[in-house]
Amino acid sequence: MAAVDDVRTAIGRRVRELRQGLKLSQEALAERAQLHPTYIGGIERGERNVSAVNIERIAAGLNTSLADLFAPFKHVPKPGEKRSPSTARKPRRTRRQRR
Repeated sequence: MAAVDDVRTAIGRRVRELRQGLKLSQEALAERAQLHPTYIGGIERGERNVSAVNIERIAAGLNTSLADLFAPFKHVPKPGEKRSPSTARKPRRTRRQRR
């Protein structure tokens, strides 16, 4: 299964690809989707974990369906499918460990 970061990056790349295909700026897409331009930039860089509601807004702003937005994604994880050790998350550090 792809790591969470890989999924965010893939979604971001797809949004950028569709946006550029329509010759829209990030600002124009943000206005159409009723989102902030820096949020769109964060999505495209794979820095944001996008909610389903905002994915729907972005698809509408791109004049595309959710199916078309996610068409390039081939791997569909099965319930309970585990990540490979190379993509597993590292345990979170406590506040005491961060000091």
